[in-house]
Amino acid sequence: MNYKKILSALMLFIMLLPVCTAITAYADTEDQSVGEQIEEYVSKHSDTTAGMCVSVFNKTDTIYSNYFGCIDLENNIAVDENSVFEWASITKLLVWTSVMQLYEQEKISLDEDIRNYLPDNYLKNLTYDKPVTMINLMNHNAGFQETPYNMYLRLDRLDKLKPLEETLSKYQPQQVYEPGTVTAYSNWGVALAGYIVERVAEKPFYEYVNENIFKPLGMEKSSLKPDYSDNEFVRTQWDKLTGYRPDNVSVPFAKKYGGFYPAGACVSTLDDLTKFGRALLSGDSRIFKDPATYELFLSPTSTYTYNGKEIPRNCHGMWMIPMEHPCYGHSGGSGICSTNLILDTQNETGAVVMTNQGGEYVYNEDMMKMIFGEYDPESYWGTTPAVPEGSYRDARTILKGGLKLYSLNFSRFDGSEEFFLVPDESTGNVLDTTSDYIKTSEVVRIFEISITLLWVISVLSCVIMILIKLVQKLRKKEGRPLGKWAVALMLSEIAVIPFGIFAGLNALWSELPADSFFWAFYVIFALTVIIVLLAVLGIILLIKTEMKKRTRAFNMVVLSTAVISAVNIIYWNLCVFWIT
Repeated sequence: MNYKKILSALMLFIMLLPVCTAITAYADTEDQSVGEQIEEYVSKHSDTTAGMCVSVFNKTDTIYSNYFGCIDLENNIAVDENSVFEWASITKLLVWTSVMQLYEQEKISLDEDIRNYLPDNYLKNLTYDKPVTMINLMNHNAGFQETPYNMYLRLDRLDKLKPLEETLSKYQPQQVYEPGTVTAYSNWGVALAGYIVERVAEKPFYEYVNENIFKPLGMEKSSLKPDYSDNEFVRTQWDKLTGYRPDNVSVPFAKKYGGFYPAGACVSTLDDLTKFGRALLSGDSRIFKDPATYELFLSPTSTYTYNGKEIPRNCHGMWMIPMEHPCYGHSGGSGICSTNLILDTQNETGAVVMTNQGGEYVYNEDMMKMIFGEYDPESYWGTTPAVPEGSYRDARTILKGGLKLYSLNFSRFDGSEEFFLVPDESTGNVLDTTSDYIKTSEVVRIFEISITLLWVISVLSCVIMILIKLVQKLRKKEGRPLGKWAVALMLSEIAVIPFGIFAGLNALWSELPADSFFWAFYVIFALTVIIVLLAVLGIILLIKTEMKKRTRAFNMVVLSTAVISAVNIIYWNLCVFWIT
């Protein structure tokens, strides 16, 4: 037996195995079996399916596409080739494609201070001297905190929709991180990049996209104008679109117009989104004249580093999607739609999923894993990343201004998480696909939780004491020893809560223009001044007035609730109306 020949053949087989595996995976997606697998998968989940459409494609053709369920369950209107869905955050890829086009034309520099493209003194809340570049906006590491103000508008508030310049200018988020140091997903930052495109191109962003992306690619059933009035077909079909929760419960009030529309307001058919996805997969010459521009587009602008390996995190605004091997694209979620666009550049295939269910994951996440394979940490890093114990705060939060309480949201990881997490060995933070989790000391976590709980208890104490005082007054009995100043103080403390809830819920639901509820923070500021003045008056009375022990004790309790309320109002910035 010729052992040398056998050994040579075995070595050749081992060397070719990775290539054969990739070819087989590519062949499977081209084969009709991908359609059969998708249809079998849909049949298993039909009970929780409202409407869904999907396409799998390569650089030149659509391998498989199909439509399932209803665009309107109540009226039994089936999803078909004319049905439109909201792209939500996939719209951001239109911004980055536009930026790369202008870069190709040498009209935008990716590394230049973006203030050079904006009106003088446009950015009001920059904290750091380090310039913000277009690359920072693409990587979502310009340092801006989250802002929900004017993100969306209710359907009956279309008259309140302002030009992008004005929408972005009036309520600007604080810059809370040094540029380039922390990734915190930012809709405002993307919309700002869209406004820069407007400035450079000297036309509204939606007009630029119509002329330079939609028309060249033949995307005739797409609209980006906030009210979709530039495309009658889209407008008519969007009116038919009904949104649902993952359990198929209708959510009609979740349908809104986009205020920061470049960050997430495109609407189109499956076929049109597929055309756009194919153009990004192939570097279509109709949108990128120079192949070098497309090559640059897909090159990493930020990375993960772990266990001596470096993996792309973001490529000029396109996120790395951790599947069986690194893929690229963007997902999107609005109140009524969930969408996903994934490009497998290694196997030259892509897929699009569009559903009319907010927060949907069965198709947008799990079915995509069936198509592209599941993430295995060991294939990426050679081991499963060990996430350090402790408390972490999502960098995509609000650290300054009246909504600071939004940051009272800590995460703890125990290693059982199934989603993509990578520890940053240089900072101690933990990174996921679109945001950092910032390591937070236990002292801070315990302090913030403790003072908030004390605040709840103190306000409830005020409510109880006021009710007792009221009952005693109605019964004409001698009340507890609480003077008028104490009653006024407690009523002021209690009043802060409904105004804070009113402002917070309106901001986070993003249904109304900020002007219609921001006044609540002014009221809280006035109430804070009243609380402080009444507390000072109470202290003076406590010092200068002779009181029974019982009276003094009750006054001390009232003053302690005032201190707790004031500390919380100030710490959580509820009275800081000048910070947005």
